[in-house]
Order: sequence, then structure tokens, then C-alpha cells
Amino acid sequence: EEQRRRDAARMKAEQVAADLQRKRDLERREQERKAASTRKMEQIQAAEATVQANIIHAREERHRAMVERRQAAEARIQKALSETAARQERVLTDFERKTKEAALRAKQKEEEDRSLLAEMA
Repeated sequence: EEQRRRDAARMKAEQVAADLQRKRDLERREQERKAASTRKMEQIQAAEATVQANIIHAREERHRAMVERRQAAEARIQKALSETAARQERVLTDFERKTKEAALRAKQKEEEDRSLLAEMA
């Protein structure tokens, strides 16, 4: 009887120890699962941050390229305006010179005609 009680107590103690070990194993596996889940979430968040950084960088590059194109176009327009202004200035100067020359020739012609008329008279 005593032996049977000792065997039963031993088996009960072994059962409790086995249950405790299973519980510890389950808790350990749950902790490992949570840790793996946390690592995975951190990886996903890091990937999302990288994607967002790439999107921001691409937007900045597009903006920079657009600004450069706009500045180049503005420079071409300014150059064309300057060249047009210079051409207009040359044309105006030529016109004024030719007008003065024509007026001078007309005056000389008028003086020659008067001189001839005076000689004829």
C-alpha cells in the first residue's frame, strides 16, 4: 500500500513536472513567435520608410529637373529678347542714319538746284 502511494505520488510529481515543462515550452514558443512577429513588423516598417524616402527623393529629383528646364527656357527667352532688342536698336540706328543722310542729300540737291537756277538766271 505504501509503495503504491509512493508510486502514485511520484507519478503525480512527474505529471506535474511534465505539465510545467510543457507550459514553459509553450510560453517559450509564444515568446519566440512574438519576437519573430515583432522583427517582421520592424522589417516591414523599415521597408515602408525606405519606400517613402525613395518616393520623396523621386519627387525632389522631378522638381529639380523641372526647375532646371524652366531656368534653361527662361535663359533662352532672355537671350532671344536681348538679341531682338539689339537688332531693333541696330535697325533704329540704321534708319536714323539713313534718314539723316537722305535729308542731307536732299538739302545738297536743293542747294545744287538753287545754284543752277541762280547761274541760269
